[in-house]
Amino acid sequence: MRKILDLKDVNLTIGSKQILKNINFNINSGDFILLLGPNGSGKTTLLKTCLGIIKIRDGSVLFYGDKIQNIRKKCGYVPQRLDIDKYFPVLSKNVIEFGSPDKELLFHLIEEFKIKEIIKKPFGLLSGGERQKILLTMALSRKPEILFLDEPNLNLDINAYKDFLKCVEKAKKEFNLTVIMVTHLISTIPESVNKVFVLKEGRIIIKEEPEKIFKRKNLVELIYG
Repeated sequence: MRKILDLKDVNLTIGSKQILKNINFNINSGDFILLLGPNGSGKTTLLKTCLGIIKIRDGSVLFYGDKIQNIRKKCGYVPQRLDIDKYFPVLSKNVIEFGSPDKELLFHLIEEFKIKEIIKKPFGLLSGGERQKILLTMALSRKPEILFLDEPNLNLDINAYKDFLKCVEKAKKEFNLTVIMVTHLISTIPESVNKVFVLKEGRIIIKEEPEKIFKRKNLVELIYG
């Protein structure tokens, strides 16, 4: 497998607080990585560091062995939330078209995710699950090689979250995506996850395959204790 993303000795301090501490890992093409940890552990900061949104001075982040700024052309990103006033006159259709002019691909994604009726609605009036599907469609319309998902479970009930994950699994298989997903949940894990990194207080304390880590009897205490 080809190495797609490589972090070496990454440290990040914001103000007087060190957020990331000696982060080292690499991600191969086709991986589905789960960044797991409690709230405030640095997960979203680490994701944004991988994306190049947050700049570092200590350590290196390489995309295909090159500088991180090249990643944005080849990535899709679904943030925790995208708030638009419910009265703002932008249709969901306009949101997804912002990602790509490839109408054939957009039509395919709309059919695949069963959002033909949703795209006719104002984005501000959508439910949490509907918004996440629109943002996922927009991200995929860019034809990314790597997809970043930041806490996609926020503001979703369990059924909407499972439905969203099904869409992610379909997309990963169809487009041969590399996926990095941030979450604090251990109850619902995508089937395609092949590596789990546990982040706590800015450090990666565990790197294991899911079948190993979720057999740990002390996992809840280890993560949240």
